[in-house]
Amino acid sequence: MSTDTHSEFPQLKVNGDTIEIKDCIEAGTGSAKTLATLAGCLGLLALALGTMGIGLIALIIGPIVDHFTQKRALALIHGSGLKVGSEQFPEIHECVVTFCERLGLMNRPDVYIVEAEVMNAAAVKFGGRSVVLLTDDLIHGCLCSSNPNTLAFVLGHELAHIAAGHTGMVRAGMRQYYKKLSRLDEMTADRVGTRLVGSRKVAAEGLVLLTVGPHLLQFVNPKALQQQVREVASNKQSAKAERKLTHPLLLNRVERVMREQV
Repeated sequence: MSTDTHSEFPQLKVNGDTIEIKDCIEAGTGSAKTLATLAGCLGLLALALGTMGIGLIALIIGPIVDHFTQKRALALIHGSGLKVGSEQFPEIHECVVTFCERLGLMNRPDVYIVEAEVMNAAAVKFGGRSVVLLTDDLIHGCLCSSNPNTLAFVLGHELAHIAAGHTGMVRAGMRQYYKKLSRLDEMTADRVGTRLVGSRKVAAEGLVLLTVGPHLLQFVNPKALQQQVREVASNKQSAKAERKLTHPLLLNRVERVMREQV
């Protein structure tokens, strides 16, 4: 480990105006949430009638058990990953602090860097505590891109999930069984992340990075990419293929952030 304190880690540009989450909600989210709620209520009713109430008892006990399971999971992460703070990866910490202020997020989540051979990030709740997980490969990939603020976009995306209430137990459950709601939430988080970094190009590059990885990113032909993005956006089969996914097709996400107002 180097004793030189973070001299080579780039600063993340994060200044900007306050972002109102309600202004960033993807169109159709309200109706999708209503449908998911109705479906959930009907499911609970069917469970109660079909199991003579035993199923509802299990549903009550389940969250209690899950609470302690999540606390153990948080302890595992705390013992296996590096917690970002003012003394540990302070550049990431400063970005998170600033973004939380701009989002009006009073309870700042813990951020951990974990080792995994995938480029990914996640916003989750463990025992009532919001946590953002960043993999080492994701951070490395963002730092290899043309602009390190791709990492800021990822952070903004995950913080948006927390600020918009997407990580609560009920909403997370809705997102799993009604995938359209999940896809709409992802679009909302992309919009917030784009507005936080103030750059469509940075947001799009962050998404393309998830597609080809850092080693091939520099060889991507922008014109050919834009052509493929347009093809995917106009292809009805692409829309049908997306219906079973919790996340929109990556090129659809690129198309949307490239139209975003910043």
